[in-house]
Amino acid sequence: MSYSTDVADILGTRSDGAPKPKKSSGGSRPLKSDSSKEGAKSKSTKGFSREVFALTGGAPQASQPHKTQSPYSLFPDKRKGISKHVHWEWKEFVNGARTDELTLRHWQKKGLDWEEYPFVRFNKTLNLLKYSDEEYEEHLKSTTWTREESDNLLDLVERFGMNFFLVHDRWNCSERSIEEIKDRYYTIQRLLTLARGGEAAAAEPENLLVSKPYNMEHEVRRKTLQEEAMRRTRQEEEAQAELLENARRLEQALKR
Repeated sequence: MSYSTDVADILGTRSDGAPKPKKSSGGSRPLKSDSSKEGAKSKSTKGFSREVFALTGGAPQASQPHKTQSPYSLFPDKRKGISKHVHWEWKEFVNGARTDELTLRHWQKKGLDWEEYPFVRFNKTLNLLKYSDEEYEEHLKSTTWTREESDNLLDLVERFGMNFFLVHDRWNCSERSIEEIKDRYYTIQRLLTLARGGEAAAAEPENLLVSKPYNMEHEVRRKTLQEEAMRRTRQEEEAQAELLENARRLEQALKR
């Protein structure tokens, strides 16, 4: 063996200059070339950038579809309860909130008996103060309201539960605005409270009829300003916003 042949064997090259195929340590089967590794790597990194592939350590595995679980499997006792048969019966009842003792009928579970109709507790009645003839003559007599109008007002308020829009709609006496109707009602209730409670009722802060009486002039002015605000054009709103901004800047300049 010549010197050149030894050098070729050490360098792993053939006599013709081409590199010899590498052998595996376990046998004579040649190892895969680097080109095959690069091909596999390029296939695995398809669709991913090199930075993402290097950070994640490979292509992420496809997520398995999530299997939804039936709610009945989580609560088996509930399913048993649903399957039970419920018996109903057509039964008579009397609503205690009615004053005519009318007998009504509805479907009710069999064997369920009530001492009192349970929905009576939702019947909220208005605590309305009514006057006598002496109280009206002594405390409630008015030059702008007659006794007939005052009686009709209290009847409508009691009927419609202080819904003054309905009261004003059903008002069939002299021409009155909704603010005048509210003012007369609250005036009657406030004067009766003071006449029956005396100084104790006047000193009680929780009694809003006395501590914060209804102001008809303020309510009329509030509604007038609201109507004016609703009728403003876009140009008027922008001019007003600019005026307010200038006033704010002037106030800040005066504080400095």
